[in-house]
Amino acid sequence: MKKITPFNPALGVYCCPHVFANTSAIQLVIHDDDWQFLCGEPHEDEQCHLVGIGHLLERDASLQQLAALGNGCGAMRIHAQADWELFTITD
Repeated sequence: MKKITPFNPALGVYCCPHVFANTSAIQLVIHDDDWQFLCGEPHEDEQCHLVGIGHLLERDASLQQLAALGNGCGAMRIHAQADWELFTITD
């Protein structure tokens, strides 16, 4: 099994306002040049916040599983305790 290099806690990522305020769990992760950690509800880009991923990892250590997620890929789950399901981003 290939060892996953963990996220650098200082890595800047975008999160939606619900994740930023810790009022919703992260249920959607997008790696498309930038990293986005979202609750799954629709948001405008200008509503997102830039944070160090270390803050999000403190809340949800399962995010570390996604460190090897390639550019152009994503992961989603139906609730905070569910397994991550990986997908490829298509236009």
